[in-house]
Amino acid sequence: MNAKGCLTLYFSLFALSFILPILFLLIAEFGYVFEYVDLTPWEYQKLTDVDAEMVLIDESGVGSKVIVTERVTFDVHQSSKDDLCYELWRDLIEQEVDGLRLDYNVLSVSQVMDDGSLKEFRECSDDEWNYYEVDELTGTWYHSEGPYSKLNDRYEAVFFYVDGIYRDEVTFEITYEMNNVALSYLDCSDLYLNLYGESPVKDLKSYKADILIPDKDMPSQGNYTYYTYGSDNNGFSVSESSSLNPGFHTFSIDLDEDDLQFKPYNLYLEFELVAYDSDRHIFTEYARANDYSYDYALGEIRADATAEHIKPDTFFACKIFALVINIGISIYIIYHTFTTRKRMSAQHVFYEASDEVGSYAGIPSDLDPNFAAALVFCKGKAPKDDSGIYSALLLSLARKDYVDVQEYGANDAMITIKNPELNQDASIMPAEPLTESELLYYNLLVRHSGGTQILMSVFQRRISQDYENTATFHDNIMKAITNVGVNGGYIQKADFTQLKDQLFKTAKRYKRLAIIFLIFVNLISFHTRFDLAFGSYFILGITCLICSIYLNKTAGDYVLLTQVGANEYTKWRGLYNYLKSEDIVTDSNIATMPIWERYFIYATAFGIPTKVTKALGIKCPEVMNEASGYYNDYGTVFHNPYIRTGRIHTSSRGVGRAVRTGARFHKASTTSRGYTGGGRSWSSYGGGGS
Repeated sequence: MNAKGCLTLYFSLFALSFILPILFLLIAEFGYVFEYVDLTPWEYQKLTDVDAEMVLIDESGVGSKVIVTERVTFDVHQSSKDDLCYELWRDLIEQEVDGLRLDYNVLSVSQVMDDGSLKEFRECSDDEWNYYEVDELTGTWYHSEGPYSKLNDRYEAVFFYVDGIYRDEVTFEITYEMNNVALSYLDCSDLYLNLYGESPVKDLKSYKADILIPDKDMPSQGNYTYYTYGSDNNGFSVSESSSLNPGFHTFSIDLDEDDLQFKPYNLYLEFELVAYDSDRHIFTEYARANDYSYDYALGEIRADATAEHIKPDTFFACKIFALVINIGISIYIIYHTFTTRKRMSAQHVFYEASDEVGSYAGIPSDLDPNFAAALVFCKGKAPKDDSGIYSALLLSLARKDYVDVQEYGANDAMITIKNPELNQDASIMPAEPLTESELLYYNLLVRHSGGTQILMSVFQRRISQDYENTATFHDNIMKAITNVGVNGGYIQKADFTQLKDQLFKTAKRYKRLAIIFLIFVNLISFHTRFDLAFGSYFILGITCLICSIYLNKTAGDYVLLTQVGANEYTKWRGLYNYLKSEDIVTDSNIATMPIWERYFIYATAFGIPTKVTKALGIKCPEVMNEASGYYNDYGTVFHNPYIRTGRIHTSSRGVGRAVRTGARFHKASTTSRGYTGGGRSWSSYGGGGS
């Protein structure tokens, strides 16, 4: 697979690993949405039509309650005739207001036949409902009295069981009593009816209801007010009549599909009747006392109703405000991001290379492999795995004849120290001196080998356990980059990548903000009256995403190199491009050039050693033959088959992990040693089946 294909694969895997967890969370949280999508062959049992009559009763010995007789129609759609629908239900509201819990008493359930007659169902016992299968309960109904308990799989509802339905519309007549829906206060009475609600309300095609108040319990004109709540209209039309039902004052509701439009924040239909002045207790004379029966409540009820009815206007203004603010923030972010060059240039000097070099076939200079890698990646993001640095340093030590590395067994290597007295007797030094990083690595080998020999596996274990010294070594390897850069005149100051790193961090923050605004904030706001705020969160999210991309692409321009450093960067980056490309194979001159081993060392530091060994194997296959004697033309490194075949990388890759582990444990241990140290709440209900 080529580099482009690998990049595509890695990006796809990253996208899947990032998107799938979010998708699963969204489905888990909002999966109910899919239950109501009308797509074959998905199953559904929708409660589509309601026709109800609600009669208020306020009598001595009975109390204040409402008797409801409603006909509910279900549209049953099963995906298979082998999987029939046997159970339907009508959810019953669960609420507690001012210390009184809404209480139900289901009186009867009947199926309305095609000829209009009623087929009465039998109430089943607790034992039947708990232990019988749904197909064994045909012709019965059961009232689950709640209260809601997810742990016990219990909630307020009336269930009824049919004789297996594939695809059909069925209608049932349910009669039940609602107790404690009328509340008495010192200055008023409040009849609050939650007619229908929550997600199933979106399935409704029609809703009709007559609310009947006996004439003796009906407040006089001017002594009552009624309110309606819910749907996209923030309420609905109600007609009144004193003659429609003799002996009763009737509030009639007749809603069709155009009226029954909902957003996630208004999935309910509610009706409230408030009596006051001389008729303040006319329909709650026998109502149960609540926690606030001796308090004034009319002002609060009116204020709540007013606030509810002006919510659309209030939130329209809020959405305009959010739009203006988010556009203003977006403009500021864009301006601040795209003027980065101007601000940075006013404080720093950024040198450009004298000549642009896209590909460079030679070795620019005898540069420390550690600093060469840092220079190559200084304008971008360096590889997270720095194991290639330690492999390159070991290879360089082998090339300069300070150590010998030979395969030992199937998965190990023996490292032999050739100059253990290096620091005591400079006269025995090989011809080529060591760079600062190479000397640090050499001393580390001497420390753990005792100046003789050591297995690679043992070396890795020892440096991972020698916390303090390993941490010092790690810090010194990092400092060596600065020392070479400053002493060689390549960089302007020690922290020469600080500006670039800050911009990368800012780009990362913008990316996170983009995800938050485009996905989470939009998702949350969609379920509130902000309702995406006219797309202002999209604007802000896209702005953050654009700025993140821009900063990621331009952050590399803000590295504090000197003119020498800029020129050298171009050459070394050109070498990196050359070693990655196919030019190393097609170049006709490279076959005779004795620099393959140096290519190999620097390619190892850059994290692409296999590119060189593969190219050498193609151009000069005899060199890769262990029995060949051609290695002298290509340097001492390729004399060793363990090195030239790349097996060294398998055993030495763990050195980087061991160094990071030792440094991390030292930091953790050091850190550990230094540590001392009377409102209303209404719920909604609906219906369905399974």
